[in-house]
Amino acid sequence: MPMPEIIDRLHQVYVRKRLRSRRCAPTQSFGVVAYAPHRTASMFIFKLFRDLSMDRGVSFFSANNSPPNHDQLTSDINSSFCVAPVRSFTFRTHFENIGQIKNVVQIRDPRDIVVSEYFSLAYSHPDKSWPAEQKLARDTVRSMTVDEYALSVIEDNNPALRLSKYSLKHRLLELLPAIAADATIVRYEDMVRNYGQWLTAVIGVFEFGECSSSVHRRYYRKYNHVFRPPETEDIYAHKRSILPGNHRI
Repeated sequence: MPMPEIIDRLHQVYVRKRLRSRRCAPTQSFGVVAYAPHRTASMFIFKLFRDLSMDRGVSFFSANNSPPNHDQLTSDINSSFCVAPVRSFTFRTHFENIGQIKNVVQIRDPRDIVVSEYFSLAYSHPDKSWPAEQKLARDTVRSMTVDEYALSVIEDNNPALRLSKYSLKHRLLELLPAIAADATIVRYEDMVRNYGQWLTAVIGVFEFGECSSSVHRRYYRKYNHVFRPPETEDIYAHKRSILPGNHRI
């Protein structure tokens, strides 16, 4: 077994044993719902929240699991869980047997979301993975400049098929505030520029208690390198540019 995997296993054993102690014991069942719309590092949210769920010993549901199991999360669940990433702000479920539901929302400058979305729709994915409707949308987006696309998404009648079925205005001004009123808000920009501080806020949601510092050290070391900008920009790459303020370039 490679050394990184050995370290991961030892870390999980250490944390889980401490969680069984009185100092780290959970007070009640809880659910974590992590909202991360497209182009807000949702795949990284998937990996990190999966890791934290394993450490915490809670059930993890995700459309990105292999195989996907998000449809198995039902309202009658009676043990702690996490679902991530939830890419739509329209997700609403009442869990009557869970003591507390904790919403975590990753937000990003909408101007950077639009720029990232433009390159994602036009270039980032292989053609063979797209159904006919999305290939047609790709042709539409590729016929636009990034400025033309940015202006088009402001309107509800955007001609391209978007990653979200809702206009940017609808998402940010109507759907997001309803969730954000009772949520832990974390910023994409902080994740990139101050990962340690961002990570502290995320870990706090899982109630690791006195184990928090150990968990923080582990996942700071494991993922800190993810936020190094690519040396050269590749418009076909999934991670084309992670820098905040990319809309100005």
